[in-house]
Amino acid sequence: MNDNAQTPTIGLLKNGLAKLGYAHDSFMLGTTNFTQFTAPSGQIWLTESSRIAYPFMTLTAKRVSTFKNLAYALATRIGAQVPFTATLDSQVDNSSLYAELLQHSPLIVKPNSASLSRGLTLNISDPVMLAQAIKDAGAFSDLVLVQKQLSGEEVRFIVVGNKVRAALLRQTPRVTGDGVSTLGQLIVAENNLRRHSEVPYPVLTDKILDSSKLDLQALPAAGEMVELGRGTMIARGASMYDVRDQVHPSYIAVAEKLAGALGTGFVAVDIFIKDYSSALNNNDYAFIEYNMSPVLNLLYRCRDGRHYDILSDLIPLIDSRINAGLA
Repeated sequence: MNDNAQTPTIGLLKNGLAKLGYAHDSFMLGTTNFTQFTAPSGQIWLTESSRIAYPFMTLTAKRVSTFKNLAYALATRIGAQVPFTATLDSQVDNSSLYAELLQHSPLIVKPNSASLSRGLTLNISDPVMLAQAIKDAGAFSDLVLVQKQLSGEEVRFIVVGNKVRAALLRQTPRVTGDGVSTLGQLIVAENNLRRHSEVPYPVLTDKILDSSKLDLQALPAAGEMVELGRGTMIARGASMYDVRDQVHPSYIAVAEKLAGALGTGFVAVDIFIKDYSSALNNNDYAFIEYNMSPVLNLLYRCRDGRHYDILSDLIPLIDSRINAGLA
């Protein structure tokens, strides 16, 4: 297994910059861990260890990527598609809006400024669920977003130096029927594949799948895909694949335009797409969010072993910005 698959982002950066002669020192300031990189030239880059502030990250870009309502406004301004979105104050009574919002169901609700799916609720279809979801999201951000839940695949476009270098398909947990095996047996077979894939993946447990909602005795038809959950993180059952060579160029262009609007040298652009191999259709995709500090080891955790070595592109870019005095 590629060692990079298990190394945290800050560890990958330490290893990559060390090859260029950089020294590094990690220390606590208050309750936060920081890392200081020192180039052979003497130039210094200081960043939080868990929330990397890259030397090309501007204050404006960080703000837009942190607050999703600003990201949607920017995407709309440049002509990219965004999902139906309502921004609510979670601290007031929004119940008068529920009927109108539920016309767009199924809905998702998420905090305006949280990450890692914190406070996110999916598949909302009634007022009780909506009220609870707003309350849950409000624990992370006073402003919450109520959006139409999209169908399709989530693709994370990795843009380095204003070019898409990888397109990480974050495939929800699923199995494909063979016309003979029950759903339960297909899940067992999938777990065996996960244990022995190029990069071992966590098995699909009852906690991940919420098996109480699945008919494990069902017999899916041959070729029938059964989605087992909506998680797009590995810990929630998702699988990662780099599909850069399969994505239609029109979606590559949209991702590069979205990244270019931030004016930074490195960003992840997340987009939902119904069919990423076909030409762009405004009804078949929507921008989800920017991520200025994506987890790098995901790019070394592709189940088929076709990894994108992001360090080969990112480390020289970081080095050039530090030595230009932009850290």
